Amino acid sequence: MKRTAFLKTTLTIWAFLSCSISIAQAQQNAMPEDKTAFSLQECIDFALENNRQLIQAGMDVKIAEEQVKEVIGTGLPQINAEGQISYSPKIQRAILPAQFAGGAEGDPDVAIPFGVAYNGNAAVSVNQLLFDGTFFLGLKASRVFQSLSEKQLVANKIDLVENVINGYYAVLVTDERLKLLDQNIKNLNSLYEQTELQYKEGFVEKNDVDRLQVSLNNIKTEKTKSKYLRDYSLKLLLAVMGKDVTDQVVLSETLDDIDASALVIDESLSRPVEERIEFSIINTNEDLKGFQVKQEQVGYLPGLYAFGQYGWNDGGSQLSDMNNWFGSSMLGVSLRFPIFDGLQRHRRIQQRKLEVLKVEQQKKDLLNQLTLEQIQTRDDLESSIEVLKIQKQNMELAARVYEHSKIKFEEGLGSSLEITDAETSYRQASTQYYSSLYDALISKVAWEKANGILYTE
Repeated sequence: MKRTAFLKTTLTIWAFLSCSISIAQAQQNAMPEDKTAFSLQECIDFALENNRQLIQAGMDVKIAEEQVKEVIGTGLPQINAEGQISYSPKIQRAILPAQFAGGAEGDPDVAIPFGVAYNGNAAVSVNQLLFDGTFFLGLKASRVFQSLSEKQLVANKIDLVENVINGYYAVLVTDERLKLLDQNIKNLNSLYEQTELQYKEGFVEKNDVDRLQVSLNNIKTEKTKSKYLRDYSLKLLLAVMGKDVTDQVVLSETLDDIDASALVIDESLSRPVEERIEFSIINTNEDLKGFQVKQEQVGYLPGLYAFGQYGWNDGGSQLSDMNNWFGSSMLGVSLRFPIFDGLQRHRRIQQRKLEVLKVEQQKKDLLNQLTLEQIQTRDDLESSIEVLKIQKQNMELAARVYEHSKIKFEEGLGSSLEITDAETSYRQASTQYYSSLYDALISKVAWEKANGILYTE
């Protein structure tokens, strides 16, 4: 039971690790090299500019924009030019009746070279889509996909802000824990030195000194663990921010800078779950699936296209003979009308319709999930605030008991067992308090996220 609260804090930090991005991602940053002190807001701003996953999500948005332009391009004129020159060392011969070569009827057929050794041609062709239902639906669908990418980018930003805030709070709470441990070590060390002098003068037993030495060693060990945890938590925060984890950085804020009055539930800030970005994403995904159904359906409509070509050709027995190119041109329209494709398109339509129904079910599940998340985070925050009040009271009581036991011991009215028990109780109470403080802070962050107010653009 003695290490339960400390272990809880450790596990919380490791939970933050599981949500964070690989430390290896943070190798470069856009801030000045001499920037070493960061407030919470500065950490958030830095992460929004430098986080690798967020940068990739931004690239996905740009890719979607280019895909829209690509689809638009299929509706513009398609112009191509081509040309070739060929040489035939052995010209193909055509077998013809003898009369074609001046012979008499009944004479053997003759083989006459058909063509010349050198041939050349060049042409410019233009194709233009006049009507194709799949093009117009495809254009709408690509724009919906672009919107989906943009919304996913916002969702990634919200998750990132949550991780940065939780990571920042983890370091601040551990800092306060270290301050308390330093003060405890100072007090206990002073008491230990006094007791050791009293032992040398024969006023106390060696057992009293040993008990205080054990308590002092325990608290020093706990400080070492907390310091390691603090350093590693800071590296995790830097990794999430997209900053080099070897940079020397300090956090410019402390827990005193956090408005304790903010640890309340303000129902006026609560938003309907339908306004959550996750719900907006699934609505957009539903629209995209609907366009895919329509795009397959309009495939039954005819497609009308215009085309034109202008070309040149020439030939000769020698390459130098090709000096009189003849022009030719052609204009036309083509109509494509699908009649029967073995019911392939029908099957694709059925698949797309089933995908729409699937998204509808996912939408209902998401609605329940987001509603439950609002309820759960509200309950967690209420519980965390209540526990925090109790743990704060316990820590204050344990501090008073420790001070009272210390005074009694110094006056010779108390035992070393009493002072070490009081110190252990105070240390446990403070550990539980800071653990509950961190729980309350991240519960507030989770509640704000569940109500769609953690980050907005």
